[in-house]
Amino acid sequence: MSHSLDGTWGNSYGSTMDLLCIDNQIYGMYRSHTGSTGVYLLVGNASDQPPTQQKGQSVSFSIFWRNIEGDDYDESWHWSGSMSGQLLSNRQMTLENCIVVSVPLDQYQQGNYIDELVFTQQSASHRVDIKQYFSKSIVEPIQSQPLSGIWENTSTSLTLEQTDAASGLTLGTLSQGKDTISLLGFIDTYVDSWMAQSFSFSGYNAKTQETVTLCGSLDYEQSHLMVYEWISQPTSFYANENILPVAD
Repeated sequence: MSHSLDGTWGNSYGSTMDLLCIDNQIYGMYRSHTGSTGVYLLVGNASDQPPTQQKGQSVSFSIFWRNIEGDDYDESWHWSGSMSGQLLSNRQMTLENCIVVSVPLDQYQQGNYIDELVFTQQSASHRVDIKQYFSKSIVEPIQSQPLSGIWENTSTSLTLEQTDAASGLTLGTLSQGKDTISLLGFIDTYVDSWMAQSFSFSGYNAKTQETVTLCGSLDYEQSHLMVYEWISQPTSFYANENILPVAD
């Protein structure tokens, strides 16, 4: 059965996403035509119900900015990113885009760079066979990953588990209070010893219908992890589109 997010989506910059949804899980490819152009793997999540005017459909995406169809390497191949927002009933997907610059490049210093992107559906079919890029099971990492393990503070526990060394695809779990959700995302498995290691993960809380993205980077030889959490909750179409005047 077709999903409301299946197909090809494009934005005003000419970048596109080819998406395949299986239940609440999203698999896809991102084609960028700004900055470092290329093709990149993405995963994500979506809430259960398609959008209506009463409530949108929350979505989240995690991207590893390592070009899978090119060989013109630069330091941006170590970056990751997250996008979080919702699909509205007008078929526009509005997303907060966060790029994790783990390794400086040109004018971009280490940190998170945030902007807003709006995508519209160009086709309900895919231009590529997405499944071929995700058909291999995640295996034990070939090399030790600094990010692998359990990270905790007083209210949150983040567990990063098995990693596929070639793609960076990684399993994890996030526990906050009484809620535990499964995560899927990416770790930069090509990081050099002196670099910060970037990451991005997405998940879905079925109780609240919220999608979640986590992103950031682990600095070289640091034992504390700064995690940026983005939460999307469905809202009405009118809440996004209209500002009502105050009645006299």
